[in-house]
Amino acid sequence: MIEEFSKDKEFYDNVENLKRTTATMTFEDGDVYSNYWFTWKATSKSTGVTVSNPVYSWFKWDGDKVSEGAFIFDPTEYVANMPQ
Repeated sequence: MIEEFSKDKEFYDNVENLKRTTATMTFEDGDVYSNYWFTWKATSKSTGVTVSNPVYSWFKWDGDKVSEGAFIFDPTEYVANMPQ
């Protein structure tokens, strides 16, 4: 998972996660989820454009391990500023 998170550094410089907020919730059925909101910001190595994008992610916990997760964001500018 960490390897995948780091791949954006192949195409972008100055990668930052800004305005971070987290919350962990335990539901009545015992499921535990952590939620993470942040702004992803970086400068494209190929175009020089700085991209800033709000991101929402969630992770489901099984004991002390993450068993599921998702990142939700609009990839339009991210992809548009990658090498063609």
